[in-house]
Amino acid sequence: MKEFGCISKREEEYEKWKEHLIGKEGNYVCSIPACNKIWFPTIENDVNRKRPSCFYKLCSACRMKSYLKGLEYKEKKKNNDANNQKCELECLDV
Repeated sequence: MKEFGCISKREEEYEKWKEHLIGKEGNYVCSIPACNKIWFPTIENDVNRKRPSCFYKLCSACRMKSYLKGLEYKEKKKNNDANNQKCELECLDV
């Protein structure tokens, strides 16, 4: 299969996560280019729940910022949807 340029899903996952595997040699670097901080993950807090053989790709500070940004976007989307429904109802009343 490799001669045709195809790689298996397992190889693709390995390439994607190889810098964040638990027990790798070397430093763990945050994946956000602006941060690029070297961090030292702990087993208690930094194991990726979707991939238990890996640590998260982001340091704890960037992970928290990303999580809070996600909550903010969800809240904005919910408010925009509510405003759009209210506007549609007002247009129908006319």
